[in-house]
Amino acid sequence: MKYNKINNLFGWLAFALAALTYILTLEPFASFWDCGEFIACAYRLQVAHQPGAPLFSIIGKVFSLFAADKTKVAYMINMSSALASAATILFLFWTITALAKKIVVKTASEVNLHQTILIMGAGLVGALAYTWSDTFWFSAVESEVYAQSSLCTAIVFWAIMKWDAHADEPGADKWIIFIAYVMGLSIGIHLLNLLAIPAIACVYYFRRTPNATGRGTLAALFVGVIIVGAVLWGIIQYVVKGAAYADLLFVNTFNFGFWSGATVFFILIAITLATGIMYTIKPAKQTILISAIAFILLLTISGGIIGGIVGIAIAAFLEYVVKIREKRAALNMILTCTVFILFGYSSFAMLIIRAKAHTNLNNSEPDNTFALYSYLNRDQYESAPLIYGQLYDSKAVDQKEGAIIYRKGKEKYEVAGKKQNLIYDRNVLFPRMFSDHADDVGFYKDWMHIGEGQSPTFADNLGFFFSWQVNQMYTRYL
Repeated sequence: MKYNKINNLFGWLAFALAALTYILTLEPFASFWDCGEFIACAYRLQVAHQPGAPLFSIIGKVFSLFAADKTKVAYMINMSSALASAATILFLFWTITALAKKIVVKTASEVNLHQTILIMGAGLVGALAYTWSDTFWFSAVESEVYAQSSLCTAIVFWAIMKWDAHADEPGADKWIIFIAYVMGLSIGIHLLNLLAIPAIACVYYFRRTPNATGRGTLAALFVGVIIVGAVLWGIIQYVVKGAAYADLLFVNTFNFGFWSGATVFFILIAITLATGIMYTIKPAKQTILISAIAFILLLTISGGIIGGIVGIAIAAFLEYVVKIREKRAALNMILTCTVFILFGYSSFAMLIIRAKAHTNLNNSEPDNTFALYSYLNRDQYESAPLIYGQLYDSKAVDQKEGAIIYRKGKEKYEVAGKKQNLIYDRNVLFPRMFSDHADDVGFYKDWMHIGEGQSPTFADNLGFFFSWQVNQMYTRYL
């Protein structure tokens, strides 16, 4: 029997074992935490808590249609997690065998029986160990987003291994585009999948660089982090924020109806991407010029004069510094991946549609661009200082006004106030122990052995980051 057929059969065996495990131990009703909310939102396609999981709800709704009666709805939606988790094991098995094959088989010759046993054994041990791990098993039997998010992560890493195996063949980059699409879809489930991008960037670097170096690996990781930021803030956040401020311009200044500015904004995005891709296929000066003008216009209507200046600066940088027109293959890949991320991201349209239907569960009621942006930005939660800010014993000494808060009125967007930002007497770089809630403060002190009346030092802050956030909450799961 050929290696590929054996690999497929054992992969489906791992899937069957995982599916059997999860179905036999499936939660029949709603579990604690968010599961009850997610089940209700999936069953009636309602708006869940911020920042939303529309694709999860859509998939859950499909599974709920197979319920014999209403008492089985929760069970069937839980089933979606069980099967998604089993599929995660399937793709994990194939990823492990792909990696094991690279280690065991040094040449392009046919895989012999001994090598096949080693590779299949590695795949089964790794996949089944994860199948029966506590953390994964828990999420596999209840209606939480982590099962489907894990599936997306497993798929994208399996896909980059498929690309790695065929990277020198024509059309291999279709796997990169497929990864972009799954990444876009995963946004409608959970943002965790974006963390796979740095690892994918490393695989790409190792495959394209015969003599990889430590510095090159760090550079690849850095590029991966930049891509994560570009997706997180450039696509997920700015696409909605830009649409909101474009809508503000068209509604409040030009007296058009709601969503008019957002529609123009989305059309300009489509023109920018479409003409840019057309240029990479059939170069023409007027095509790239249209793309550049559309790009500058969309930044202008969403960011005003400053946005227009930024758009011109970016276009000039790409033209004269990067010389992007000479790198048509790279430009094609970037633009095409952006298109497919946006295709996947479009699942969030469901939230707007259902919010307008005034469902019973309608968190933040994101039926307009500003409400949707606030919803995605999780404005109702406390902000956390990521780079610079206070520690838990810092005292608020003042406050300053921040950005204007807009709300949809009867005919215009109305100013509802301004965000208030507290100013503290003590701030540090990279604050990790910043919560002033009594339980959190007590935990910080216990974990870092900080005495009463003592203020945490910067060393304590870093110690908490490495000992708790990195080691206890991350590396112990590896």
